Amino acid sequence: MHPSPPVTEVQVESVTFSPAVKPPGSAKPHFLGGAGERGLEIQGKFIKFTAIGVYLEDDAVSSLAVKWKGKSAEELTDSVEFFRDIVTGPFEKFMQVTMILPLTGGQYSEKVTENCIAFWKSVGIYTDAEAKATDKFIEVFKDENFPPGTSILFTQSPHGSLTGNFSKDGSIPEVGNAVIDNKLLSEAILESMIGKHGVSPAAKKSLAARVSKLLNECNDKVPEDGKPEAKKFDIDNFFFSPAAKPPASTKTLFLGGTGHACRCDCVRGLEIEGKFKNFTAIEVYLEDTAVSFLASKWKDKSVEELTDSIAFFRDIITGPFKKFTQIRLYRKLELRKLRVQISRRQFWKQLSEKMVFLRQLNGVWLQNYPN
Repeated sequence: MHPSPPVTEVQVESVTFSPAVKPPGSAKPHFLGGAGERGLEIQGKFIKFTAIGVYLEDDAVSSLAVKWKGKSAEELTDSVEFFRDIVTGPFEKFMQVTMILPLTGGQYSEKVTENCIAFWKSVGIYTDAEAKATDKFIEVFKDENFPPGTSILFTQSPHGSLTGNFSKDGSIPEVGNAVIDNKLLSEAILESMIGKHGVSPAAKKSLAARVSKLLNECNDKVPEDGKPEAKKFDIDNFFFSPAAKPPASTKTLFLGGTGHACRCDCVRGLEIEGKFKNFTAIEVYLEDTAVSFLASKWKDKSVEELTDSIAFFRDIITGPFKKFTQIRLYRKLELRKLRVQISRRQFWKQLSEKMVFLRQLNGVWLQNYPN
């Protein structure tokens, strides 16, 4: 765990955001990334409704530095991708929304869920899971009223849960009032504040300026040549270079790992006619920045822990760095010589079934999605 970054408090109207907090439902300290007001211009006058503070887990600095170190506050302010990396990054976030003008729970929850649902439907990812999550969100807020000075608190886990709570006196409770397990809703709450169409440009500007300063002061060590060390691999007389420059890329990637595939998802079985068969050799290369990004979450884990962790490999797949995969055949695969026969139609049928399963598993499958 990295030490807490040295930051100051931020004053928005009469609301003071502390430089550090421990959010409800979390055991980790968070620092104040930035804060600002949300308001609207009404009849030529800017009316401020709420003050918004965005806190980040301490490890966020090293995670974001991989991609954004060296960028100015102006560059970060103008970058949709930067704020998206905060929303989806592998670290916790905590949001404090404090009332400047009174608001009812129903007004707040209905407006938030209305915007979320409209966006999800526009991109085709609104499912029953999101419907249930928004219904629970509305239920949590329906009997609440928020006079000036009261706060709505959200803790966003990188694993997909949203912990909600309320504060009437400015204090931060130790435990959450309600937990909603839905990744899309969890990310949408923060996205609505600091995303492309975020409701608080002031909070975005504050966040960009403060985080830019922290990133440029980040002293995480990297090898002298800026590249991770990698070794040549030899698997069954296939030699894999420690570095490769993929097609259509200007960057050189290092060899993350290699192995052979003894199982094809369309031809079941490891032994064929009593003999163990290797079908392909697979090599995976990663962009140099992958090491720092993955270290923010996975440093000090053992080989066994990483091997058994689905989340680790998912972070490699979805991480903000390039990957290059090369598959080499041991021999020409002639399925007709095997005892298992499979047609092209069967192959594509099994492949599409697996794609449906993966989409359902990740909550993004729609019944009318084309097969």
